[in-house]
Amino acid sequence: MKRDVALPGEAWEFAEEPDVTRAPRDDEAARERPELDAVRLYFQQIARVPLLKPREERALCERIESAHHAVAAALLAVPAAARRIADLSAAVRTGVSVPNGLLESPDGRVLGPPDIKAALAGLTRARRQAAALVRVDIALASKRLAARRRLELQRRAERLFTSLAGTLAGVPLRPAFIEALARRAGNGTFNAHEHTLQDIAERLGVSREQVRQIEKHAMQRLQRRRGQFGAPPAAA
Repeated sequence: MKRDVALPGEAWEFAEEPDVTRAPRDDEAARERPELDAVRLYFQQIARVPLLKPREERALCERIESAHHAVAAALLAVPAAARRIADLSAAVRTGVSVPNGLLESPDGRVLGPPDIKAALAGLTRARRQAAALVRVDIALASKRLAARRRLELQRRAERLFTSLAGTLAGVPLRPAFIEALARRAGNGTFNAHEHTLQDIAERLGVSREQVRQIEKHAMQRLQRRRGQFGAPPAAA
């Protein structure tokens, strides 16, 4: 017979049953707590960083664009990289390749035929300027230069480079393409085959060893430009 009350002198012991309705919520909160702590920490840290003012944002954008133009100019002075750009430009001009791999509008709009034509014309001018810079690099590769003559050539190379970067400022080159080209130049994958050096040497009218010296000098310029704007150096 079931009793609803205890008899005198008799004590009942009640075992507290777990609250199954609360346990899952408690476990879920425990699991989410580290994530909430990480989010809270993020907001605490980000609150300590002062926001950029409009003028500072514009300055930063201009600095990034200057880095892009400087790296592109340095690449055009690397014979193997310049050859790659020339080949791709010719493919775009003849319709063999779409322009998206080479060109990209800074504001995200689709480039029309006049834009592409103007960009390719700018690249042609830039390649002529880069060729003049390469000729100066060829002269600088000589080990018999007097100190005064070397200084004159270095100053001339700097003027040519500044002019080249200015020309490329009007060419909407795709940043991802330039960065990929810079990595390839830094890794030396352009000259994986000896015939590439020979082709470039014949085109420039110099020896393969001179091509190596020219590219070494041009790569030093590229590394300086990348490092000047905080870009990671290309792998050696």
